[in-house]
Amino acid sequence: MTQKTRDQIPAKWKWNLKDIFASKKALDACEKDILALADTLASLQGKVEKDPIKAVETSFKLSRAMGSYLTFSRMQQDQDGANTAYKAQMAKAGALMVKARAAGAYLEPELLQLSEEKLQALKVDPKHSQYSNFFHDLIRTRPHILPTEQEELLAKSGEVFATASRVFNVLNNVDLPLPETLDESGKTSKLTHASYGEKLRSKNREVRKEAFEGMMNAFGNFKGTLSSLYISSVKNDVLHAQLRHYGSARKSSLSNHEIPLSVYDSLLKEAHKAFPVLDRYLRLRKKALKVDQLHLYDLYVPITADFKMDIPYPEACKLVKKGLAPLGEDYGKLLDKAYKDNWIDVYETKGKRSGAYSWGTYDSHPYVLLNHTDSIDGAMTLAHELGHAMHSYHSNKAQPYEKAGYSLFAAEVASPCNEILVSRALQKEH
Repeated sequence: MTQKTRDQIPAKWKWNLKDIFASKKALDACEKDILALADTLASLQGKVEKDPIKAVETSFKLSRAMGSYLTFSRMQQDQDGANTAYKAQMAKAGALMVKARAAGAYLEPELLQLSEEKLQALKVDPKHSQYSNFFHDLIRTRPHILPTEQEELLAKSGEVFATASRVFNVLNNVDLPLPETLDESGKTSKLTHASYGEKLRSKNREVRKEAFEGMMNAFGNFKGTLSSLYISSVKNDVLHAQLRHYGSARKSSLSNHEIPLSVYDSLLKEAHKAFPVLDRYLRLRKKALKVDQLHLYDLYVPITADFKMDIPYPEACKLVKKGLAPLGEDYGKLLDKAYKDNWIDVYETKGKRSGAYSWGTYDSHPYVLLNHTDSIDGAMTLAHELGHAMHSYHSNKAQPYEKAGYSLFAAEVASPCNEILVSRALQKEH
């Protein structure tokens, strides 16, 4: 089966990014706003002590506009990473982001020159309560904010530090040469990121084996490139942690969300406690599949002989809505809106980013990227990503821009909750 191109997919199964920017004219207008706000913010350097709120307000306005511009540009590229116009637009967005960050690099160092009493007063000022979280984090992270010159240097280096991630995405989504492998019909078909999951669930072990080896060999042929990219990514994390005076990259990452190392360590400890259960499950799977040795490509196929559940996308939408009915009528109406108003990019196409995510801007509805397969996994992925989308929708609706964001730990509550509810609905039916 030949992988489809984007223009072969009906419009109803593709997201509508015009809900972010209706036209090139609107996108260009946002770019002008960003440049003007960056200039205004830069002009306030050395004047923060006199009017800290003006500088903070300008910074957030710039961040909001930049967020819309960058999100739109990245989502365009994610839908087709080989499109040269999209790549050029993303490059422009990256350069604009560097300029925006550099324009405000002085802000936190200058704010920290204010007295502790002044900062605490700004934090609890009822006239500017939208900035309370910002000042809380500023005070909390004081030891890790660098002098202005160093903050400017880090801001200007942003695109360089992102090189490893950017190169991997191009390799994974555009340039990775995947082979033809055996399929259920006994013939061969092109292996893709989406069909890989389907083939790993095949009852035919040869289908699973060929798909697994085809994918691993494809990546293995670039092992030098991939290991270099990974090493660069690790060094990037370590360097940032060192520059900002954290004890480790782990502390640096967790600090952003005020998560103690003890929480992270406790999660690992509890996971390790469950290893005996996992071992028991793997022995059971080996026995049920009647194989001499259990391989990685044997971990996804159902172990019940008569299990088969094909769930085309329209049916997945109905299943998810039914499963999430306990969340209320308004939630169901919002799901219908997401389905009907092109919030979701459904099917895998050539050059599209692999995997799934939910994203969007404060000034638009959330979006969901899928690479849907007609399976229970595809339906659960839809439920998961819609959990993120509805979380963002309600957070944006209830909070000002300055407070609408949430941590990864909070993000991964709504999405598994949705999966559990849909799973329970399935259990009741079957």
